Amino acid sequence: MTKTLISMGLWGLIAWLIGEWIGPGTGWALLTLGLASMILVSGVQLHRIGRWAKDINAAPPPSVGPWDDVLAVIYRGQRKHRDKIAKLENMVSGIMLAAEALPDGAITLNEEMQITWCNKTASEHIGINLEKDRNFSIFNILRAPEFARYGRQSSWPEPILLHLAIDGQERSLRLRLTPYGIGQFLIVTHDVTQIEKLETTRRDFVANVSHELRTPLTVLSGFLETLRDLPNEAFAPGQREHYHALMLEQAQRMQAIVADLLTLSSLESTPIAAGEPVRLADTIETSLIQAKALSGGEHVFVENIDKDLCILGVETELASAVGNLLTNAVRYTPKS
Repeated sequence: MTKTLISMGLWGLIAWLIGEWIGPGTGWALLTLGLASMILVSGVQLHRIGRWAKDINAAPPPSVGPWDDVLAVIYRGQRKHRDKIAKLENMVSGIMLAAEALPDGAITLNEEMQITWCNKTASEHIGINLEKDRNFSIFNILRAPEFARYGRQSSWPEPILLHLAIDGQERSLRLRLTPYGIGQFLIVTHDVTQIEKLETTRRDFVANVSHELRTPLTVLSGFLETLRDLPNEAFAPGQREHYHALMLEQAQRMQAIVADLLTLSSLESTPIAAGEPVRLADTIETSLIQAKALSGGEHVFVENIDKDLCILGVETELASAVGNLLTNAVRYTPKS
């Protein structure tokens, strides 16, 4: 802009000098011609700026005369703005990738409780198809009456447990609804199906163990009370030894139950090994020898084992499982 003012001043000075030399009319004509030329050039330059403004991402005009300084400020600001947008887009992209990697489901809702986004885990948990279900009410997708009551509360201090059937698969989901931002809501889902199954198994196991222990404990208590209350001469020859043998049998039964408990605890707490092919016939043969010794010839064993049968697993754990099955079969099968 300074250069333009200097140029206009020089042109006016030249026009005045020529006017003094030739005549005022010529000087005014030259001044008018110079100003008209500058106006025409400025118009062309403004037209180029206007075309660039329509596609501001394109490179700016190389030179627009007096407008260069103004254009440079606009261009620098536009570059900073574009860089800032790129950084924000990268940040949002990183956040979205992190959300997709979450083991829990995440669903965002607008103020009308309509779905705006969800990650892959949430799609699997609830059966959302984001392309089709975007901007649909969450209550139309998740049609559980207990969730409808939960979602229409004024606040959600506690999560809710839902039992759903998604694509024919039963799921237990712990779901929490949380407001965030302005008029937005976040739903987080956590699959507790396996946890519930383990808890059910644990409760059943404890109940079964309690039942199994009650019988030998009752028998032991009865024999001990009998031995305590009756004098030695009250027992027939060999009767006391018979009671001792029965008590030992019940004690061994309880020991077996405790051993099963310890085995179960070990299996639950130890990471599952990759395993390798194990020839099951050899494992069964070894356990059969022990089971026949425990039976003492009082049971009939029918063997029909495929010698080439292999199974993928840990040999010691498979041997323990087969041994427990055969031992229980001997103990709880009536004698021949």
